[in-house]
Amino acid sequence: MKPQRILEELENFLNTFNIHLEKAMGNVKGGFCRIREDSVIVINRKIPIEEQLTIIATAIHRNDLDYSGLRPSVRDYVDRFK
Repeated sequence: MKPQRILEELENFLNTFNIHLEKAMGNVKGGFCRIREDSVIVINRKIPIEEQLTIIATAIHRNDLDYSGLRPSVRDYVDRFK
């Protein structure tokens, strides 16, 4: 599966947990944070998509999100970052 498709699938997955994916620019690499009551994963849109996916997969593991319902190819990708 192409990285862009994995990113789309993970963004939809995060929405089921009310976690917003914020694509920013500037001196930010990215990561998980809380803004007031909202959960957000910030990623720099200028970094390579593989690095964006790494940030998202790491946040999924750090927050113990159940990703067992993802497609096998996406689940395997996320498993690489345990």
